[in-house]
Amino acid sequence: MKRILFIAAIVLLSAQTHAQINTSSPQPVTITTVGGNPCQNPAAILNSVPVTTSGTTAVQVVALSGATKIYICSLTVIGQSGTTPTFSMVQGTGTNCATGQTVVVPAFATPANTLFSFATPVSAGAAGNALCYLQTGTTPVTKVQIAYVQQ
Repeated sequence: MKRILFIAAIVLLSAQTHAQINTSSPQPVTITTVGGNPCQNPAAILNSVPVTTSGTTAVQVVALSGATKIYICSLTVIGQSGTTPTFSMVQGTGTNCATGQTVVVPAFATPANTLFSFATPVSAGAAGNALCYLQTGTTPVTKVQIAYVQQ
């Protein structure tokens, strides 16, 4: 019995020392998004834009880029001043999202010194649209930090 175990051990060690090593170049790996959320894809490029807003017309924050979508990964909004101010995010084409404008983040009141923090994923726009902020009220001023992926 000891002799059989000894022979089996030699055969096993011999097989391990003759294992082949693959020296060819690695094949490309396709990375898919985690649960369909591009914000959590380690290969995605996360961009961040700080904005101080004023006025009540839509203002472009992220330009459109061909057929890509803008995925808002995080959004932090701090109301600064104004009378009955609101803040929203819209998408569209043309100057300041004027053409085909649709809501991406619905309007919400932004009273002075109030922090609103939205976690990932916040929202995704349609392919081929720019991202803009839109405020209402009298002389609204807001500070905003947007992190996004565009793909």
